[in-house]
Amino acid sequence: MDSSYDDRFVRFSMATESLAKTLQKYKNDCLEPFGLRSMHLMTLWCLWRNGGGLTAGELSRLCSVDKAFVSRVTGELGALGYVDRIDRGEERGTRSRILTLTERGREIMEKIDGILRYSVERITDGVGREQTEAFYGVLDRFRQNIQDLADRKSDLPDPIGSGDSNDIKDEETKAES
Repeated sequence: MDSSYDDRFVRFSMATESLAKTLQKYKNDCLEPFGLRSMHLMTLWCLWRNGGGLTAGELSRLCSVDKAFVSRVTGELGALGYVDRIDRGEERGTRSRILTLTERGREIMEKIDGILRYSVERITDGVGREQTEAFYGVLDRFRQNIQDLADRKSDLPDPIGSGDSNDIKDEETKAES
């Protein structure tokens, strides 16, 4: 087996998983004084940047999460007094609601924006703009490649050479009988 493949896989997996965990812990630590967790941040940020408000569907697309997640998070943020739902009445045969930041939500986001700006400066300290842009380009490419792989699982090579994953299930069923 090619050891460079092993090293790249392990290095990539460990680095990305460690980065995600470290970033989530850092965000949680920074947001704790506001009664928030990392899962709230992107929702608040998207609403803040889109001052006119967003529908749950728009927020779902911007944050790359499903509507159930948006509903849960905005419910929690509403209970904290940071987000409000404004009923727009009937639109295209369905009830339409816009999610917006409350005055308190905007005040909190002003403070959080300062923390985010400081954090980005510290994280990128010693890294030039070109390097940062190249990093984001590579990261976006990796994300897209992984998404493409996930979307085409059926194209993966058969790991045990049986030719059909259903053969494995049939053998397991026979063994259990």
